[in-house]
Amino acid sequence: MNKKQQQDKQLLENIDKAAAGEELPEESGLDKDMKAALEMTREMASWPKSPSKEFKAQLKAEITHRVVEQQKQDYQNGETRNTATSCAVRPGR
Repeated sequence: MNKKQQQDKQLLENIDKAAAGEELPEESGLDKDMKAALEMTREMASWPKSPSKEFKAQLKAEITHRVVEQQKQDYQNGETRNTATSCAVRPGR
């Protein structure tokens, strides 16, 4: 394994450790790109694991509204939509 491959392997291991919340023994030997990657990993690991209930409810309402509006538009255009395959078909054909 060459030096670049070893550095890449070490970076991936460090990212996994940072994502798990583990402290890394020594970061002073890392270049600025590797340090930035580790900081981003730590930041992302601190984000909530799932969206809030409010976000989920708002998303569901928005998607439902869009589906209903699309169905209305399809009906006005004389089309029905097979939801299993999302294929537009004309009634009577």
